[in-house]
Amino acid sequence: MNKLLIYTGSVVLLIILVAGYLGFVPGLSSILGASSPKDLGIRPTAADYAAASAKLGRTLTPMAGNLPPESSVKYSGSHPVDIELSSEEFTATRQHGIYVYSPFAKNMQARFNDDGTVEISGVMIKKNILPWGKAFGIGDTQEFSDKINIFQANPAFYLKGKITITNNVPDISLEQAQLGKVPVLVASVPKDFLDNVASDTIRSVNGLKVDSLTIDNGKMHFKGTYPDKIEMASDGK
Repeated sequence: MNKLLIYTGSVVLLIILVAGYLGFVPGLSSILGASSPKDLGIRPTAADYAAASAKLGRTLTPMAGNLPPESSVKYSGSHPVDIELSSEEFTATRQHGIYVYSPFAKNMQARFNDDGTVEISGVMIKKNILPWGKAFGIGDTQEFSDKINIFQANPAFYLKGKITITNNVPDISLEQAQLGKVPVLVASVPKDFLDNVASDTIRSVNGLKVDSLTIDNGKMHFKGTYPDKIEMASDGK
């Protein structure tokens, strides 16, 4: 009987450890790293953020009040831009974000590689997926949210692939993906879903037009128009 109890307990413990490692057990998942994103080695500074803001030529202002998603973002004006951003500069704009409904934690990193690929890592904030979808008019977020909610903790994620945008039309090719510690079969992620999310986001931003966006020689090159002013509901942090 003692051996049976020991064996049963060991199996249960193994299941808990595996489940925690994959991201299905709160608390334990964090200890085992399921909520810890892959470190891409990008360390942006305040100077990187200032440089990115100057290149984009926009002001970013927090909006006060507990605003619903549909009223949480406002854009005004537009101006032409023809710029390139380094990995540090782009990452700085993500980590400096003030948006209350952002589906990504502020430790998100992006790395632009010399071969034209981009890598992105971070933590997915589950509760913000649906409000974010409403704010930016993005379809299919309910199904995505349902799938993410199998994770008890906010899961880390990692993506690698290529992206180009021409005349507001995105073309995204995913090469690697991971949620928590679970590798995602790239073939199971519909390309239309990725392209549609990018396309919906572009359309939702007044004053934004992407004539071309490419990743070359370790930098993101963007040509088009960009809003003069962006107002977003703040997370207060």
